[in-house]
Formats: sequence, structure tokens, C-alpha cells
Amino acid sequence: MNMNASHENSDQMTRGLTWNVKDSLLAYVSRLADGAVLVDGGAEFTADGSIRFPHSPVANDDGAASGPTFTFSGSLTLSGHDELLHISIEGPAVSVMGDEIEVSGVDALTGMRVTIALGTVTSRRETDDDLVVEASSLALQESATELFAHQYPLGTILSPLLMCVPLRRPV
Repeated sequence: MNMNASHENSDQMTRGLTWNVKDSLLAYVSRLADGAVLVDGGAEFTADGSIRFPHSPVANDDGAASGPTFTFSGSLTLSGHDELLHISIEGPAVSVMGDEIEVSGVDALTGMRVTIALGTVTSRRETDDDLVVEASSLALQESATELFAHQYPLGTILSPLLMCVPLRRPV
């Protein structure tokens, strides 16, 4: 994923969550004869092949008890090996708590929201209109190991993310 996008002016950035979940997994699935990396529900591939989920504001975007949580729409589905490999994440959400970040998503198979990863905010800035956050060292959480069919152990480092969301200023 091209994290250099964070250095562009916010006017040139597209709002949303840019996150490949796990780059090596996407590359692996893409190489399979029957492998498929699919986005739906507004999620899209960017010009550099990254995955962007559009911002989908809900009430807690203004700040939950533990810190602001930002919601996104769309889904990512990875499949292969005659459907023995099937991973699907819908409606990701990002909670920012100081220098820490939590990424969650809905497991499409169970319909349950699970915490996928916890990580570190590496850059946070506000422009006139947007909040731009980059995070890395996103460590897979126990609640999401089943989502990845137990192929990745607790603590596996996932791909970094870039989030650009509109600021809500008091009127």
C-alpha cells in the first residue's frame, strides 16, 4: 500500500479507510488459480492496488466513551482453494484512543463485529476539513483469529492503514 498518500493535501485525498488488511495474504490469494480478491458495497481498489473503504458516518463518529470511532462501508472478500479459503470482512470501523488504534469489522459468516487489530498511531494531523490518521504495528487480536481460519496467530502484524475523515466542528 502506498502510504505516501498521507503527505498529499487533504483536498487531493479521498476520504475513507485505505487498508489492505494483510498485504502478503492479498498477494497469495491473487496468485491462486481460483483466487479472488473482491470488494463490494462501495469499497474500491485504488490506482496503486490498495483497498479503500468509504467513510460512512454514524452517531459515534463524534466520539465514543473510549475515543472517537469512525465507521466505513463496503466489504473485502478473499477466496480460493475451491472455497476452502474464504475470508470476508464488512463495514470496518476504527477507534482512535490517544496513540492507540483499534480496527474492527463484521465477520460476514457470523454477522458479529470483532476486534481485528490493535495498533499504534504513527501520524495524526488535522487540516481545515479533515482528520488524517496513519497507523502501523496493527497486531491481530484473538477475537479475529477465527476470521482468518486460525492461519495467523495472535499478534501477527497486519498491514498499516491510512484514514481520512471529515472533521466535525461545533457550530
